[in-house]
Amino acid sequence: TTGSTYLATTNGNVGIGTTSPAFKLQVSGGQILLDNNNYYSGYRTDGVAVGLLGVATDNFTAIQSSGASYGVKIRSAASGDLVTVLNTGNVGIGTTSPANKLSIASNSHIAVDIDAGGGGVAALYFKAAGTNKYQMYWDNSNLKLRYNPSSLDIVTFATDGNVGIGTTTPSSLLD
Repeated sequence: TTGSTYLATTNGNVGIGTTSPAFKLQVSGGQILLDNNNYYSGYRTDGVAVGLLGVATDNFTAIQSSGASYGVKIRSAASGDLVTVLNTGNVGIGTTSPANKLSIASNSHIAVDIDAGGGGVAALYFKAAGTNKYQMYWDNSNLKLRYNPSSLDIVTFATDGNVGIGTTTPSSLLD
């Protein structure tokens, strides 16, 4: 004990800043700095390193699996697996086996919000080889499907229920 700094051992537990640690390592009243190449490594009980947490050289916080066949999961004690990232780059929300770059699964309602906030255009882009092919977007008055290489709106869904094919101002149910 030095001033208000404590290093204590109790029943095999180690405490820093506490005299009664309840866990194998308990740090109270401050932050932890791990200075080993900026990563914290996690190990399974068989000694195999399975994950890293730290700051990458590009100044991003990195959560990284340490094996070529490992992925990364975000879990909740209440709900189990929430997000799964496979070693292929596929991301699953609500599924642990995403078959595509983004797979979303649920036993109930699924919604995806795209909010341009205050007057911007909310859009989904469909690309091939990095080139925009189609775009579905809300222009603050109508939902439109656009063929992007020519910037041609091919279908317009107006808020009054009218649908225009080849026109951006449909005047009847199907125009």
